[in-house]
Amino acid sequence: GNPETPKQISHVYNYFVFFSLIIYLILALYTSELFSIISDSVYEKGSTVVVFLVPSILFSQMYVFCPGLSIARKTFIIFLINFCGCVVNTVLNYFLIREFSIEGAGIATLISSLVVFITFYLFSQKYYNIQFDWHKIIVVWSLTILIIILSSLYTSDSYFVTQLSKIMVFPIFIVACLYLKLINIKDLISIKD
Repeated sequence: GNPETPKQISHVYNYFVFFSLIIYLILALYTSELFSIISDSVYEKGSTVVVFLVPSILFSQMYVFCPGLSIARKTFIIFLINFCGCVVNTVLNYFLIREFSIEGAGIATLISSLVVFITFYLFSQKYYNIQFDWHKIIVVWSLTILIIILSSLYTSDSYFVTQLSKIMVFPIFIVACLYLKLINIKDLISIKD
């Protein structure tokens, strides 16, 4: 294979993380508004699990950036990882739903998706090593989680102030990603073209 391919996969992964986290921030920060538009008030309690389910979906799809097991045709290992993920999810659901209700199910799904992704990554690296920018990616994920937590704790009587604070999150997030060199402006301009 092309020796540049692992570097290209890592580069594309950075942009996947960047755009995915922007979508995650939109969904997490505007969950109540979105739920009021698209669903009945009966489902409003379900909005509390969005912050857990969106990253779960992301983690469950990130395996495509770790092609080692597929390249090596290790289908039984892939099966075992996914089966263990199901077991972890079931056990966590049993305990967390009893304690935290629907949020417990979301937390269980998030944890099991993360465990599956990390396991998949570690095994895949043995067969096809890709040097990801983990320190940058972890910092950006941490920033995203911090923004969501602070947003959930922040309250204002003013609708305008609340919306303005949500909107200001996005330029701050983008500048942080540029500063960390997770992404660069030239690539963003070339995507636009």
